[in-house]
Amino acid sequence: MRRSRLANTLVALACAAALGLVACGGDDDGGTGEQTATTETLAVATEPDLERYCELVTELDRRSAEVFNELGAEGVPTDAELGAAQQQVLDENAELIDELARVTPEEVADDFELTLESARERAAAGDAASPPREVADAGERLQKFRRENCPQPSGG
Repeated sequence: MRRSRLANTLVALACAAALGLVACGGDDDGGTGEQTATTETLAVATEPDLERYCELVTELDRRSAEVFNELGAEGVPTDAELGAAQQQVLDENAELIDELARVTPEEVADDFELTLESARERAAAGDAASPPREVADAGERLQKFRRENCPQPSGG
């Protein structure tokens, strides 16, 4: 049951930053061999930009995978641990997420906002439950958009 909850939480988080975390695809091996975004490259774009969106979602995947892989390495996490990990991802990646919000293509901007707001609310409340259906649906649309529009990272 908790493993299923972890998977659901990862999907919700993934899509809340497009939130493009682990479940939206990407490099699960920690991004070896790939150049990653740095703080210096954040906060550059200020309007919809598909290429930058794809870069940022991939980087957020990598960073999120690090947090959740570490959490899952010690067994099945508790709801409190899942909520704390979700908040950690949001806090540690606030600049990246802010830029992501600015560059999200218009076709999925509403879905992005809905999933991000849900992730923030649920993280603040320490709620590791599955997101509401409309948020899950928005996350699925974000995943589909990403599959169709963003190149897969090499090596993943």
